[in-house]
Amino acid sequence: MATRVLRPTRFSHDSKSVVVDIDQGRIETGRRIEKGTEHGKPFLRAVLPTPGEPELEQVIDLSFLYAVPNLAHALADAFWDWTATTQRTSTRGGEAQRLRVGFVAFLIETGRAEITPECLTTESANAFIGWLNEKRSSRNEPLQENSRAKLFGTFRRLMKHLRQSSKWSKRIPASLHVKDSPWPMRHLKAKPTEVIAADELRVLLSACTKEVITTMQRIEAGWRLRDEARKAVPDHPKSYKDYADLGVCLAGLERQFAGKVLRQDFIEAANPSLWQAAGKIHGGLGKMYAYFFPTPRLLVPFVILLSFYTGVNTGSLLESHRNDFWVASMLGQRRFYWRVWKERAKSWQTGNIAWDEDMTHPAKLVQFLDRWTEHLRALVHPSLSQWLFLFVATRGRREPASFHSKWGASVDFAWAYNYILFLDQHGLNHFDTRQFRLTGLEIVHQITGGDLRAMQAWANHKRVGTTERNYVSDGAKQRDEERLAEIMQVRGRWRRTRGKIETRGRPEHTDIGAATPGWTCLDPYSGLYGPEDTLCSAYAQCPVCPLGSIDLQSPYACAQAHNLLEAVRRAAETMAPQAWLMRMAPVQERLLNTWLPQFSDRVRKAAEKLSLPSLPVPE
Repeated sequence: MATRVLRPTRFSHDSKSVVVDIDQGRIETGRRIEKGTEHGKPFLRAVLPTPGEPELEQVIDLSFLYAVPNLAHALADAFWDWTATTQRTSTRGGEAQRLRVGFVAFLIETGRAEITPECLTTESANAFIGWLNEKRSSRNEPLQENSRAKLFGTFRRLMKHLRQSSKWSKRIPASLHVKDSPWPMRHLKAKPTEVIAADELRVLLSACTKEVITTMQRIEAGWRLRDEARKAVPDHPKSYKDYADLGVCLAGLERQFAGKVLRQDFIEAANPSLWQAAGKIHGGLGKMYAYFFPTPRLLVPFVILLSFYTGVNTGSLLESHRNDFWVASMLGQRRFYWRVWKERAKSWQTGNIAWDEDMTHPAKLVQFLDRWTEHLRALVHPSLSQWLFLFVATRGRREPASFHSKWGASVDFAWAYNYILFLDQHGLNHFDTRQFRLTGLEIVHQITGGDLRAMQAWANHKRVGTTERNYVSDGAKQRDEERLAEIMQVRGRWRRTRGKIETRGRPEHTDIGAATPGWTCLDPYSGLYGPEDTLCSAYAQCPVCPLGSIDLQSPYACAQAHNLLEAVRRAAETMAPQAWLMRMAPVQERLLNTWLPQFSDRVRKAAEKLSLPSLPVPE
């Protein structure tokens, strides 16, 4: 199935395995620290191989460590040792940046630049925490706790590697204690990512769907015309009118520039008639390009829809491969599967959904994208040839590329610029792509009634605590609290009425706030009996209550109305005559003359088929 270069295999952490990973061996021999002098200044660099990437090596400048000369080589060695734990260039670069603006900046600003490894004590670690808690001069407020935790985390990791180093461990004080979490429960203080509002979500998905359908229909129609016109392409065109037919023009471009990226200067020089036809008849080369390869702007709605449909992080989706998606049969039913690598979690995001013929089904989108980018696969670097999202930008060097950045695909300029452009063109707010995943989980929460296990499965989280802590929205938490409060109120009323008002066993669509089964209540907290702010306990009084109502199209409601009439009549056998006339007679009269006659024959016949237990006798 899906594979990745240098990603964990079943042998990765098995010390007893006899399998030799040749690529891993090359990495170990290629990783190195370079020291020297350049332009009269000393330099210190970590050089790390990046197999499978366009650049063979990643060079991280660690020269800033010379600002703390007695620690420079120790920290460089610890950093170099740590790089063996990750292969993502953005992660390595980010760690170096956090070391520079974190621990090294702390040592310089607090007059500790000359300390030695022997001075890395618990006191210095705690002083670093104190420095991180101070207000920043540029903002007059401390850093966010998450930012402090990241800077301190870099320090903690490097101290761990120094302690494990045969070269430096003896120089690190054995008493050094580095706190695991100086800012506990910080995730509860952070501003949560907001869920996209329902009306905005409808507009967003509608805009994506319309664009995707329009693009697919236009491009596929062009492909059909091109395939039909291949034999009609003139060998010696006399004028641009020889390419007046769109299919002939596309077939001519395909023949002339097979294996190349279409560029205006090439086309104009090689075949002026073809260039003139594209500009004068077919709307310009910009429209013609799209039949051969996508632009980053055209890919945006495809990415958004796939992100919502699969629940895969947008950054991971942008870096996904063709073979991360496939269709297979399971128990005679076709299903669409995906298995996309999430670098931060070092795990696969997997899932599957049923196949259908809808044009915007994710399987159809992936199949279309696979064919649409086929022309570019031979033109990009081999490390990118299997990526799902390839494109040629409309400006600049016009070279085949992918959404790729050393800081992660989601911050790639081509993606960020065209994503915002898409939102602006449709008059939408600038949603953070992180909101897609949270909004999807919010929908799962609503559909499943707050089932955390279902949410965990959809999000591909290893631990349910991750889902509960980071992905349950404020709205979902409020619904859970309201549901708990509702259960408590219903239970309290059941006890007050000694079991007469029982909601267990009622159909899901019925109103459990109403005191009488089968009825609905406009405001169950303002009933005829009972204290304020508690559920009404006026059992059997709903027919005469101004807040009571009944669904005249429901067979269940009709059957319960007849059950109530029977219970009211039975009450005459146990109640004092005067009490029955005062309390139950009005209920019987309203049932017989107002409510029951309004049910249609169809509803009555359906109600007769229901088997419901008798209702308790009112008191």
